[in-house]
Amino acid sequence: MKTRAIRSCRLLAGAALAVLMLVPCTVGAISATVELVEAAIIHDPECAGRARLLLRFEMPDELTSGVVDMAVATLDIQTSQQGNSVVPAEAHAITRSWDSETAAWDEGWASGDGSWNDAMMCSGDVRFGHSPALVLDVSELLGERSRARAIDFSIVILGVCDAFLMPADVTIAGGHVSLDYSIVE
Repeated sequence: MKTRAIRSCRLLAGAALAVLMLVPCTVGAISATVELVEAAIIHDPECAGRARLLLRFEMPDELTSGVVDMAVATLDIQTSQQGNSVVPAEAHAITRSWDSETAAWDEGWASGDGSWNDAMMCSGDVRFGHSPALVLDVSELLGERSRARAIDFSIVILGVCDAFLMPADVTIAGGHVSLDYSIVE
């Protein structure tokens, strides 16, 4: 269901004048699943296993005038590695444009250099050899992008303390964000 503006009349104290006001009202939440539209794995040329995962999801246009109630990102990673390899990771909202063809380690992805928002993050564990490999609550990150009226939602995944050692044969097999949001008209 969508949120609609509801007209209501209120009588101002001491006045015999009815004032028409628009009061936003949430009628219900909209649920959606948006697929991963672009991904890149950027490796550190000086440390074989150190890497960044860049992920882009295209959000519904109407979300730019909405409020995010809940958003969970799920990522499937394929590797020949078996077992219980678990790496603590952080996800940050990306703050600049990028594309998978030209993104490179030495173009700000090594240290951030304004490529992502250090203050806005969420954390979880990457479980190589499992499906899904990563599940993150990205409600706060996506909510911030929604308040900025951005339809592009990109995140960078990096290891906690920069210890994100990734198997050499990793590929991103897919991902999505499941979200519930409300529209404010």
